[in-house]
Amino acid sequence: MGMAVFSRTAVVVGGRRVTVRPLERALLECLHKNIGSAVPYRALCAILGYGRATAARKHALQQQIVHLRRLLDERGVRMVIAVAPDVGYALCPLRRANGANGKFKRDR
Repeated sequence: MGMAVFSRTAVVVGGRRVTVRPLERALLECLHKNIGSAVPYRALCAILGYGRATAARKHALQQQIVHLRRLLDERGVRMVIAVAPDVGYALCPLRRANGANGKFKRDR
């Protein structure tokens, strides 16, 4: 489930092309390099140009993550950005649930 950078404004995640802005691409690349593991808030905030991960800056990061989640969902990417409370965020693959009609659940 590799991620390919298609251009400055598009990436391929989970086999799907997703149009992104440069900061979104940088966040996705960082999350993808650490797939399945939580990336600390401070590392993700640094991508956004913040020196420290204050409450206000974590909120700005959260808004970026909400947007990325929506983009991934709209493009049918079988991955989810999970929150690790007090730690950061993780990009996690999804798999089909046995017997479920098109429903997905997180890989463990």
